[in-house]
Amino acid sequence: MFDYAATSVRELELLDVAADTWMKAIVARLRDGAAALTQGFQRFREHPEEVEPLAAQARRAEREVESLYRKALAEMFAGEAYQAMTDPGASPSGRVCLEFVIDRIKRREVYRHLSNAADRLAHVGEALHDMSVKYG
Repeated sequence: MFDYAATSVRELELLDVAADTWMKAIVARLRDGAAALTQGFQRFREHPEEVEPLAAQARRAEREVESLYRKALAEMFAGEAYQAMTDPGASPSGRVCLEFVIDRIKRREVYRHLSNAADRLAHVGEALHDMSVKYG
């Protein structure tokens, strides 16, 4: 999970993309899920009965990230910038169109890495759940 998060940061820098509202919201959910896992693993040995709600919180964070990811993708091709390009009366330059498409490709790449981090978050949450059932 942390590898995907680190890769996302490197891509933001490499692709020269500023973090947008969607990225910030996704990272906040990842942070919440990671914090729940941290607490779960800290409590596992002494209080295994307290682990399941924390594992569930991590899995819920993954579902929230996936929802945000889909909304971010939908928004990428909506709004003023997209309408200005697709309006029948508009005639944006080739450069403007290319910049628009390149920006969307870059953002989608970052969104996808963040989504992959959330997938790993859910896997760890499932493992924590399984451990709590087996050893709790």
